[in-house]
Amino acid sequence: MPQIQTLMKLSKCILLLPAAIFFLSINHLEGQEKKGITANVDYPEGIYNTFNDFLFALPSDTITQWTIKIGSDTISNRFYNADTGERLKDKFAFIEDGRLYVQVKEMMKRFERADRGQLKDDGSYHLKAQLIGSKYIYFEDYFTSREAVLWGGAIAGASARRLKGIVFEIDFQTFNLFRNAEDFESFVKTRHPSYLSRLENSNGKKSEKRKNHFEDITLIRTLIKELING
Repeated sequence: MPQIQTLMKLSKCILLLPAAIFFLSINHLEGQEKKGITANVDYPEGIYNTFNDFLFALPSDTITQWTIKIGSDTISNRFYNADTGERLKDKFAFIEDGRLYVQVKEMMKRFERADRGQLKDDGSYHLKAQLIGSKYIYFEDYFTSREAVLWGGAIAGASARRLKGIVFEIDFQTFNLFRNAEDFESFVKTRHPSYLSRLENSNGKKSEKRKNHFEDITLIRTLIKELING
C-alpha cells in the first residue's frame, strides 16, 4: 500500500512538471521584457548590432574602438573602426559616454506605415539622440515627402527637404516621424491632449507656418523637451 501511494505521488509530480516549467518560462520572459529600455537601464557603452540587443541593453561588442566623422550637415554621424579604418555602417546603435547614436535606415524600418512615404538620399549614417527620457528619445533629420518628388520632380523634391523631428516611443517600440504640422498635432492629441492648446499662438490661432502645414521644429523641440523632463 505505501508503494502504491508513493507511485501516485510520483505520478502527480510528473504531471505537474510541464506546468511548472511553463510557469518558470513565462516568468523568465516577463523578466526579459522588463529589462532594457523600458526599465531605464543604464546602457553599457558599446556597439549594438540589432534592435533587440538595444532593447535588452546587451551590447554586441564592447571591445572595438571607433572614431566618428560628423557630416557637413552637422547631423549625420559615420563610424569607423579605429584600428582598421573600416566603416561601421550596418550597426543599429552606438553608445559612447552616455550619448546614443541610431542608424537612420534602422529607424525607417520601424516607422509607422504613414511615415514610410518620406524619402532620403542616404540613410546609412547614424543620428545622435538630442533628448532621452523614460517615454521618448528624440532625434532630428532632413526628409522629403514622396508627393513633392512625384508632383514636382527632383528640383521640387530638393526644395521640399525639411528638418523634421522623430521620437522613439519606448512604450510602443516604434519610431514616429512628425511629417508635418497635422501629423504632430495628431500625436499630441492622441498621446498628450492637455498640450493641444500649446499648438496655438498667444492669439489662440495657429502660426502661419503651421497653417501652411509646415512642422514648426522649434515648437516640436519645446514640447518634446517638456514631455521628457516632465
